[in-house]
Amino acid sequence: IPVAELQAKIGALQANARAKLETNEITASLDLTDGQAKGRFTFDNGRVVGAVQNLSVASTGLKDYAGTLDINANLRQDSSSDFGWQGTADANWQNLKTALEVPNLGWKIDGSGKAVLSTNPVQVQLEYKGTPGVASGDLEFRKGLWQGDIDIDLKGAAGKGAVKGKVRADEKGITGDLTAQNLPVSYSGVPATVSGKVDLNGDSFVLLGKGKALGGDIELNGDGGLSDLLPLLETYTKTQAGEQPIGVRAELNTVRLEDVAQIRTIAPYLKGRVSGVVQVVGDFTEFQLRNLEISLPDQEGKRLKLIAKRVDGRIAGSNVRYVAHFQDASGADPYSNQYNLNGYGLSKIDGTFNGKVLTGKLELSRAPLHAFAASILGEMPGTALATGFARYEIPVDNLLASTIKMDFVPLEITGGGDV
Repeated sequence: IPVAELQAKIGALQANARAKLETNEITASLDLTDGQAKGRFTFDNGRVVGAVQNLSVASTGLKDYAGTLDINANLRQDSSSDFGWQGTADANWQNLKTALEVPNLGWKIDGSGKAVLSTNPVQVQLEYKGTPGVASGDLEFRKGLWQGDIDIDLKGAAGKGAVKGKVRADEKGITGDLTAQNLPVSYSGVPATVSGKVDLNGDSFVLLGKGKALGGDIELNGDGGLSDLLPLLETYTKTQAGEQPIGVRAELNTVRLEDVAQIRTIAPYLKGRVSGVVQVVGDFTEFQLRNLEISLPDQEGKRLKLIAKRVDGRIAGSNVRYVAHFQDASGADPYSNQYNLNGYGLSKIDGTFNGKVLTGKLELSRAPLHAFAASILGEMPGTALATGFARYEIPVDNLLASTIKMDFVPLEITGGGDV
């Protein structure tokens, strides 16, 4: 008679599994113990029966994990059920502590709760209470689709802000709303505080909100199909895919450039503020930034200010395409041939960034090359004012291996030192 046995141990938690095949029937057992609590589950003749009480999560020996877990099951296979099983099962956890957090929201995964499964019809009841707040759900599975209600009342990370909502799934799709008030979030390393509302209208959603991030204000609006956002919804609820891709538009008002992680990676000594619009449609992101004012390291601890009336770009996957025109913040006429010797002309930069390497070209008119280099490497001795054309290739992930190809006509260097 074929027999298989498996033993596993994590800290003090032990699991012993045994399976046997006899006359085309499989029987199996699973024994669990944390050194004190013991439990056993068996599978025999199409039936799963078993229980474990007060199983210690801390017994795994994992740092910052604690709490207890109860599991009960009494199920049998039944092809006439939508779920394929008949019976009940439940799980209860008490005073759970983990080192896990919900991405972007900073919610600790902890607390107490329970999940109860019953069949004929298939129903799931959920209850949760923890550091973030409370949530509950009462769902029913009929003819391959989930229907029911979910309520949430949660606070943001460290108890700041809140998000509340009531969501219902039925023959109309998914309806309800979610409301956030001063909710702290983080995306791509950028912390923000968001307030707003998401309305769920059967197959689609509408987002209206505002927030604060990077030292400035952001206004948000968006819409799209729910199943485009979460594809599983189309399989297990009445929602249908939208005809248009999801679109989200963000209006930025004087946000700080030095607080953007991607900019800090490329030019850690650059500072500035910008306003503009970022629009995401499907897999593409377009941005039109206006009133861009940047501050670059100059000489003797001073900083040089340049402005760009507009910066346009497009992001597809990890590739970024951009173009910008810069001029001296002194307000000198960049189109005049009478250059102020203490000012700078109009320069253009465009190129691409693939997540590792910046490549592109420069059209320079008395451009402060030393200041642009200092935004990447820090303040440098000497000054360099460049006029002409240049192509550049900068491996951002390995600046010491950078290759910059330039063709300046003419190139003027003043002040001494190396640039």
